[in-house]
Amino acid sequence: MEAFAHALHDCGGRTAALDLDLGGNRMDAAGVAWLALTPLVGALRLFNTGLGDAGVRCLVQHLTQGHLGQVEYLDLCGVGMGAAAAAELSAALAAGGAPALLVLEVGANPATQEDDWEEAVQQLREARPALDVVWRTSDPGEGRDQVPGNSPAIQAEE
Repeated sequence: MEAFAHALHDCGGRTAALDLDLGGNRMDAAGVAWLALTPLVGALRLFNTGLGDAGVRCLVQHLTQGHLGQVEYLDLCGVGMGAAAAAELSAALAAGGAPALLVLEVGANPATQEDDWEEAVQQLREARPALDVVWRTSDPGEGRDQVPGNSPAIQAEE
Protein backbone atom coordinates (compact mmCIF):
# COMPACT_ATOMS: atom_id res chain seq x y z
CA MET A 1 0.00 0.00 0.00
CA GLU A 2 2.86 2.37 0.79
CA ALA A 3 4.32 2.04 -2.72
CA PHE A 4 0.88 2.54 -4.25
CA ALA A 5 0.33 5.68 -2.16
CA HIS A 6 3.75 7.06 -3.15
CA ALA A 7 2.86 6.54 -6.81
CA LEU A 8 -0.40 8.42 -6.28
CA HIS A 9 1.40 11.30 -4.56
CA ASP A 10 3.61 11.72 -7.61
CA CYS A 11 0.79 12.45 -10.03
CA GLY A 12 3.03 14.36 -12.41
CA GLY A 13 1.12 17.64 -12.26
CA ARG A 14 -2.27 15.98 -12.57
CA THR A 15 -5.12 18.36 -11.73
CA ALA A 16 -8.16 16.14 -12.39
CA ALA A 17 -9.66 14.24 -9.48
CA LEU A 18 -8.80 10.57 -9.10
CA ASP A 19 -11.45 7.88 -8.81
CA LEU A 20 -9.91 5.20 -6.59
CA ASP A 21 -11.81 1.92 -6.59
CA LEU A 22 -10.19 -0.38 -4.06
CA GLY A 23 -13.29 -2.42 -3.37
CA GLY A 24 -12.75 -6.08 -2.60
CA ASN A 25 -9.10 -5.56 -1.62
CA ARG A 26 -7.88 -5.98 1.94
CA MET A 27 -7.37 -2.64 3.66
CA ASP A 28 -6.47 -1.68 7.20
CA ALA A 29 -5.92 1.51 9.15
CA ALA A 30 -2.36 1.86 7.84
CA GLY A 31 -3.65 1.73 4.26
CA VAL A 32 -6.26 4.34 5.05
CA ALA A 33 -3.59 6.59 6.53
CA TRP A 34 -1.61 6.45 3.29
CA LEU A 35 -4.66 7.02 1.10
CA ALA A 36 -5.80 9.96 3.21
CA LEU A 37 -2.64 11.83 2.34
CA THR A 38 -3.16 11.33 -1.40
CA PRO A 39 -4.01 14.57 -3.18
CA LEU A 40 -6.82 14.95 -5.69
CA VAL A 41 -9.00 12.03 -4.63
CA GLY A 42 -12.48 12.74 -5.93
CA ALA A 43 -14.05 9.32 -5.35
CA LEU A 44 -12.90 6.72 -2.86
CA ARG A 45 -14.52 3.30 -3.12
CA LEU A 46 -13.57 1.11 -0.18
CA PHE A 47 -16.50 -1.32 -0.17
CA ASN A 48 -15.82 -4.81 1.14
CA THR A 49 -12.26 -4.01 2.21
CA GLY A 50 -12.54 -5.24 5.80
CA LEU A 51 -11.58 -1.85 7.26
CA GLY A 52 -13.48 -2.50 10.45
CA ASP A 53 -13.80 0.05 13.19
CA ALA A 54 -10.06 0.73 13.37
CA GLY A 55 -9.90 1.65 9.68
CA VAL A 56 -13.01 3.82 9.87
CA ARG A 57 -11.64 5.60 12.95
CA CYS A 58 -8.38 6.26 11.11
CA LEU A 59 -10.39 7.70 8.24
CA VAL A 60 -12.33 9.89 10.69
CA GLN A 61 -9.09 11.15 12.20
CA HIS A 62 -7.86 12.21 8.76
CA LEU A 63 -11.18 13.82 7.86
CA THR A 64 -11.06 15.95 11.02
CA GLN A 65 -7.52 17.01 10.11
CA GLY A 66 -8.69 18.31 6.74
CA HIS A 67 -7.40 15.45 4.59
CA LEU A 68 -9.49 14.12 1.71
CA GLY A 69 -11.07 17.54 1.37
CA GLN A 70 -11.78 17.00 -2.34
CA VAL A 71 -13.59 13.68 -1.95
CA GLU A 72 -17.07 13.91 -3.44
CA TYR A 73 -17.96 10.21 -3.19
CA LEU A 74 -17.09 7.82 -0.36
CA ASP A 75 -18.18 4.19 -0.42
CA LEU A 76 -17.81 2.39 2.91
CA CYS A 77 -20.35 -0.37 2.23
CA GLY A 78 -19.62 -3.70 3.86
CA VAL A 79 -16.44 -2.64 5.67
CA GLY A 80 -17.52 -4.02 9.07
CA MET A 81 -18.24 -0.62 10.61
CA GLY A 82 -19.86 -0.82 14.04
CA ALA A 83 -22.13 1.68 15.76
CA ALA A 84 -19.42 3.59 17.65
CA ALA A 85 -17.23 4.10 14.57
CA ALA A 86 -20.29 5.09 12.52
CA ALA A 87 -21.21 7.68 15.14
CA GLU A 88 -17.69 9.11 14.97
CA LEU A 89 -17.89 9.25 11.18
CA SER A 90 -21.26 11.00 11.29
CA ALA A 91 -20.00 13.52 13.84
CA ALA A 92 -16.87 14.28 11.79
CA LEU A 93 -18.90 14.84 8.63
CA ALA A 94 -21.53 16.92 10.46
CA ALA A 95 -18.69 19.09 11.79
CA GLY A 96 -17.49 19.78 8.24
CA GLY A 97 -15.03 16.97 7.49
CA ALA A 98 -14.75 16.16 3.79
CA PRO A 99 -16.45 19.43 2.81
CA ALA A 100 -16.84 18.47 -0.87
CA LEU A 101 -18.55 15.15 -0.09
CA LEU A 102 -21.79 14.69 -2.05
CA VAL A 103 -22.45 10.96 -1.57
CA LEU A 104 -21.70 8.67 1.37
CA GLU A 105 -22.58 4.99 0.95
CA VAL A 106 -22.51 2.94 4.14
CA GLY A 107 -24.90 0.01 3.61
CA ALA A 108 -24.19 -3.59 4.65
CA ASN A 109 -22.46 -2.59 7.89
CA PRO A 110 -23.43 -3.70 11.40
CA ALA A 111 -23.97 -0.05 12.36
CA THR A 112 -26.80 0.36 9.88
CA GLN A 113 -28.76 -2.35 11.69
CA GLU A 114 -28.70 -0.48 15.01
CA ASP A 115 -31.83 1.27 16.28
CA ASP A 116 -30.19 4.68 16.62
CA TRP A 117 -28.58 4.68 13.15
CA GLU A 118 -31.58 6.19 11.38
CA GLU A 119 -31.60 9.10 13.83
CA ALA A 120 -27.87 9.63 13.30
CA VAL A 121 -28.41 9.72 9.53
CA GLN A 122 -31.21 12.25 9.94
CA GLN A 123 -28.98 14.48 12.07
CA LEU A 124 -26.20 14.23 9.49
CA ARG A 125 -28.62 15.11 6.69
CA GLU A 126 -29.80 18.14 8.68
CA ALA A 127 -26.21 19.30 9.23
CA ARG A 128 -25.21 18.62 5.60
CA PRO A 129 -28.33 18.93 3.41
CA ALA A 130 -26.32 18.52 0.19
CA LEU A 131 -24.89 15.19 1.37
CA ASP A 132 -26.69 12.12 0.05
CA VAL A 133 -26.36 9.35 2.67
CA VAL A 134 -27.14 5.99 1.09
CA TRP A 135 -27.51 3.06 3.46
CA ARG A 136 -30.56 1.09 2.39
CA THR A 137 -31.36 -0.43 -0.96
CA SER A 138 -34.39 1.84 -1.13
CA ASP A 139 -32.31 5.02 -0.80
CA PRO A 140 -32.42 6.95 -4.08
CA GLY A 141 -28.75 7.90 -4.28
CA GLU A 142 -29.68 11.23 -5.83
CA GLY A 143 -26.14 12.65 -5.85
CA ARG A 144 -24.43 9.68 -7.48
CA ASP A 145 -24.58 11.11 -11.00
CA GLN A 146 -22.62 14.18 -9.85
CA VAL A 147 -19.60 12.17 -8.76
CA PRO A 148 -16.41 11.48 -10.72
CA GLY A 149 -16.61 8.11 -12.44
CA ASN A 150 -20.40 7.96 -12.24
CA SER A 151 -22.71 8.70 -15.09
CA PRO A 152 -26.45 8.45 -15.44
CA ALA A 153 -27.67 4.98 -16.26
CA ILE A 154 -28.16 4.22 -19.91
CA GLN A 155 -31.43 2.50 -20.55
CA ALA A 156 -32.02 0.27 -23.52
CA GLU A 157 -34.69 1.32 -25.94
CA GLU A 158 -37.59 -1.04 -26.38
